[in-house]
Amino acid sequence: MAHYDFKYLIISNADIIIKHFDNNRLDSIKNCIIAPKIINLNKKNQNPSSPYRPSKILTRYAFWCFEGNHNMLIWCYYAISRLKKIVFYSTSWYSKHIFSAHGAFVIIPYSVLKKLHPIYNEKMFLFNEEEYLGMLAASKGINTIYEPNIVVLHKEDGSMKIANINEFERVKESFYVYYNTWFK
Repeated sequence: MAHYDFKYLIISNADIIIKHFDNNRLDSIKNCIIAPKIINLNKKNQNPSSPYRPSKILTRYAFWCFEGNHNMLIWCYYAISRLKKIVFYSTSWYSKHIFSAHGAFVIIPYSVLKKLHPIYNEKMFLFNEEEYLGMLAASKGINTIYEPNIVVLHKEDGSMKIANINEFERVKESFYVYYNTWFK
């Protein structure tokens, strides 16, 4: 990082179209990871990835499901995660603290990046990196802010369409890295 001069690092998927980017809002949010409103082609808001910090019990349940190849039971974990988002959307009106940003488009101020570097574990690919970054930020006392006044369109699944992988196995491998780093 010593060789670069920048104010913000924007991590973006290739299948993103910026719809509205308000620099004034960006400059008013200091020392936080910034999670914009990410709308997919079905008009679904993808942020936050996780509105609230994951509980140890629910995370251990997911670990048990993956460890025992209880593929059908893991959907209970995802259903509970979806319910958390519904609660968040019904109570959020403006910028709000969240646990983790959706990985398709994340804005990280340089001052935050210096505290978090390295921000990702390279053993993870495509899955759980949002929660990993959320745990890393929380461990360093850094907040993540949902900012609905910055809006991007996510055409979605561009990475998955070209990847020749077993999705469930990749999710499981990434989850193990996340779990073993933050919950073991």
